[in-house]
Amino acid sequence: MLPASLMLCFMVQRKMLEKINFLPGRKSRWFICLALLYVLLFSAYSNTFFSPPVLDDFHTFIIEPNVYFSSFSFDSLGKIVQTKFGISRFVPMFTFALNHKWGQGNIVVFHITNLVIHFCSVLSILFLLLVIFRFPKINPIYNGEKKYPTPLLPFLIAGLWALNPVQTNAVTYLVQRMTSLAALFYVLSIAFYLFARLKQVLYGFHYKYLPYYFFSFVSALLAFFSKQNSATLPLLILVAEFTLVNTIDLKKLFSKKRVLFFSILVGFIFSVVFIKVVPGILQGYDHRHFTLSQRLLTELRVVTSYIFLLLFPLPCFMNFEHDVLLSTSLFSPLTTLFSLFFLLFIICLGWIARKKDPLIAFGIFWFFINLLIESTFIPLELMFEHRLYLPSVGFYVSLVLAGYMAVKRIVQINKIYSPDKCALAFAFILFSIFSMLTYSRNMAWQDAVTLYQDCVKKAPMKARNHSNLANAYAGIGEYDKAIRESEKAISLGIKGYEEYWVSAANIISSEANKENYSKAIKEGEKLLKEAPKWAKKNSYWSFLVEMGDIYLHEKKILLAYNKFLQSLSFLAICEDMPYKPLVEAKIIKSLQEAAKIGGKIAEKLNIDSDSPVAIPEKMANIFYSLNDYDQAYKYCQVGLNEYPDSAKCKKIKQEINDFRLANSKQKDKGTLKSKYVFHAFNSRFNFYMAIAYLLEKTHISADSVVNFALTRARDLFPDSADVYILSSWLLYKNGKFEAAIREIDQAITLDPGFAQLWVNRGLYCMAKGNGKEAVVAFRKVLKMYPGYPHKNKLLGMISVAEKIGGSDSASSISQVNRGGNNEICKKNS
Repeated sequence: MLPASLMLCFMVQRKMLEKINFLPGRKSRWFICLALLYVLLFSAYSNTFFSPPVLDDFHTFIIEPNVYFSSFSFDSLGKIVQTKFGISRFVPMFTFALNHKWGQGNIVVFHITNLVIHFCSVLSILFLLLVIFRFPKINPIYNGEKKYPTPLLPFLIAGLWALNPVQTNAVTYLVQRMTSLAALFYVLSIAFYLFARLKQVLYGFHYKYLPYYFFSFVSALLAFFSKQNSATLPLLILVAEFTLVNTIDLKKLFSKKRVLFFSILVGFIFSVVFIKVVPGILQGYDHRHFTLSQRLLTELRVVTSYIFLLLFPLPCFMNFEHDVLLSTSLFSPLTTLFSLFFLLFIICLGWIARKKDPLIAFGIFWFFINLLIESTFIPLELMFEHRLYLPSVGFYVSLVLAGYMAVKRIVQINKIYSPDKCALAFAFILFSIFSMLTYSRNMAWQDAVTLYQDCVKKAPMKARNHSNLANAYAGIGEYDKAIRESEKAISLGIKGYEEYWVSAANIISSEANKENYSKAIKEGEKLLKEAPKWAKKNSYWSFLVEMGDIYLHEKKILLAYNKFLQSLSFLAICEDMPYKPLVEAKIIKSLQEAAKIGGKIAEKLNIDSDSPVAIPEKMANIFYSLNDYDQAYKYCQVGLNEYPDSAKCKKIKQEINDFRLANSKQKDKGTLKSKYVFHAFNSRFNFYMAIAYLLEKTHISADSVVNFALTRARDLFPDSADVYILSSWLLYKNGKFEAAIREIDQAITLDPGFAQLWVNRGLYCMAKGNGKEAVVAFRKVLKMYPGYPHKNKLLGMISVAEKIGGSDSASSISQVNRGGNNEICKKNS
């Protein structure tokens, strides 16, 4: 597969470059150089083809059921959209699905695909640079010679970028195919755009250049559906237009009227983003060990560290999991202030160079723009090397050009002949060194133990490094070491920066594997008792399963069943689908053991050991109580197939059918968004309702406009309950709770079977302090709409409403809205 893929890429690149005549002189010489670069690149990653999957690889494409399909169809593509990433990362998830289908689980296929994508990225960068160097402004001719030799410099830039050891985290780490694919299409999009603009600059506009704009647009779409950090693409194209092309008269572009229009537009967009996006971003910091200000300050040092890594790409400085010291102020640590001055100095250099050396400026802007999303205010992890994959293209553009200009002066002074040949020889020496460094860095990826040993060695105070190493030791049977590393991880944990439940599960499973079952139970109960309330519960279900397995081994059936049931309930709340079948199988096993023993144990579990359908009936009841009606229905069918007279299965099946009918009725009523926003121009009524809905949904202060739209809508259809929903919500937002209740009551009179009306009534009653009426309204919703999408949140609000007397309940409502029962399921990115 690899030779065929490389040959295809090589042939496409050769045909493309020959057609556009970008390679002067002996073209075969440059294709030989490209082939040699690929040999070095292949050698650098030749020791990674059997590296095992780690961390996010597992839940992204290994245990994710939606990336497995037997044939190509629209249903198969629809399954990929159902992963936790949705459609936002469809492209990489589709490639993982292809790897599963064609490779049949062979890990080599996944690694080869990542390497082929990396090879294609090299070609795309070469294409982009060869296009850029054709612009007269970028590479003018002086005394019969071009300012920059091509394709020497593009080749040197692409080679240094591709062979840098820092790229291993994006190539060897399988899940970061998302990063490399986004970068590939990102670069292609800019390259096709600039190629079309180059043709326009040289020959004027012609319709035959339009396909290149289309290719740019398609590449941009593929980048957006690979990873969200490609959102900076429009901004970078704008920067490229002003620094590289620069055919626009800025005085005409920025006339007074246009400046005013764009100022209003930018102000509006900024206001919407601030109102809609910022609160969600700030909420993300609730689950981090740093604040927004600490992250912004720390990222100054992180970006400086990135530059250091690119300048000195030694494996000893690289790590899969960095442990970054937080900056609490510009002076703590003092390197924060130095980093600020250093980065401002580089940005100023770029601004100064934008006229004399625009490509150096463009490289600097490229580097910083492509770090905007992952290295600024969004509450992501502080530092990962794979984030340099795309920004480092701009870094090496600026570095190589600046280096070339410095060397050129030395050459002119010393009158060295054939400088291009010397530069090419030096390039391959440098490529060889980088190739060896990359190969050396990849040695850490030989298996999970070597990788996490390297992490612990370089970041010994990071709890996750120790918990990951414990997992790796447990995987090879080194249980004493696994326990030691898990205990170390627990001791290092701090709020928002710990791995308590992962480590706890490792400890008890390691003790069980050593056949110390009584000690495992004792340790497990102790860990449960001592668990900090702020511990992330992302692996809490796993701990419960391990405890259940140990209890089951010790024939403590009731305790085992309870732990498995707790685990399944936790996963049901979190809607964590991939692990449910595992826990489901554990529950069935515990029930089978109880049925074998019979007696009091079977009686306590409410199963009839003599009944042939006892277990399907019990499982149907379990899933029914967890509101998983599909699974409950499935077990009812199993029970009825074995014993058609099963009263329990018949009862549950009938109730599920009734619930489905009730759900269908509510779904048929639709939502305000689906009825009016998506059909705003179907009628004047729809238009006014869409305006009112959007203004209220975006929290824009335009009450007079909303009132006007609702008045006109009410004049058109006075018996529409939807008008009263929006008008009551406007009153509720303005603190007029009594009036809001009166308004929603009128809507209920018009359509008493609409569940959403009762949801709103419950909210307004809570705000007024009338908990009893709120509980009545919410319970009515659950009866009318058993499959209400926000059922867990509604249950949380019922528990809050039951406690409300006459006190202020607005804070209680906001507390439930911020998290509800799903608060325990929050996970770090």
